[in-house]
Amino acid sequence: MKLIGIILVAAIILACVSVLVAQPGPAVDQNKQFWSAPGKLYILHYNDLNLNVCHDPGEPFLPGGDVVHNAVRPDLSCWMASTSNLLVYSGFANPYMGWLLNGVPPDPSMSVWGLPYWACGPGARTFDDGGWQDWGLTFAGAAFHVPIRTVPEFGGPWFTGGGLAVNPIKWCEARLDTECVPVGLTCWFQPADGSTPTIPYEEAPGPYDLSSAFGYHAITLWDIDTVNLLLTITDSDDIGILGGPPAGVGPRTVPYQWNGVKWIITPLYPGINAEINYAVAISGGGPSRVEPSTWGSIKKMYR
Repeated sequence: MKLIGIILVAAIILACVSVLVAQPGPAVDQNKQFWSAPGKLYILHYNDLNLNVCHDPGEPFLPGGDVVHNAVRPDLSCWMASTSNLLVYSGFANPYMGWLLNGVPPDPSMSVWGLPYWACGPGARTFDDGGWQDWGLTFAGAAFHVPIRTVPEFGGPWFTGGGLAVNPIKWCEARLDTECVPVGLTCWFQPADGSTPTIPYEEAPGPYDLSSAFGYHAITLWDIDTVNLLLTITDSDDIGILGGPPAGVGPRTVPYQWNGVKWIITPLYPGINAEINYAVAISGGGPSRVEPSTWGSIKKMYR
């Protein structure tokens, strides 16, 4: 029996550490597509055909400038970018650009906490609407684990979809190290100095002036180092905030704290922490899954 156990453990390790195939694909770090505007971090110009000051599905993007019906809205598509990372890793085509333009139907009226969820305009959620990764996974037809989350919404004990208490770090480790899939996370911004946030994130006045920002943000988790308390993530927004080449800064490590109730990135960006309150992952893989070797490359590169 002991020998069988050793063989099983060795098989799991081999599945997640093999490095026979080269680096992961570019969608590991799907970044936002944006045009800069004064005082805004992520803005998309579009043709507001019905002049309702919201981006409706199918309204075409513009390169900016003074044109008829030109309008701008904040790009809130971080959840689409994170979902795209999960999907592409599991073999699905990258849906991100299509979702920005045409949206993710149907239009859920409730958040995962059962509370009304605000959106700009009716219909499918496009780039200027917030959302959750499980909405995108559902629309893409991917099987996924029921998300785990905090109760209440803005930080607290963690529970499964069935209402059972859960340790989010152990849950994520099981997805990363046993199932060998990345995890989509959602977090809530908190000023690192403990002050009360006052400015919506998408209205923050500059890339490094986030110390008073609040709002949700979605990222993708690739590894947890529980010894050094580090997370390896990709982030659709870090190209603008931290700088980097057009493809983004790629995977980076951020420190975290866990006190048995709250799981907080300290910090996610200069001057701003992020309390994680939601996690989801694909189950069973996609139509042309490329692990374990590609996953091993990620673990080898960024552990």
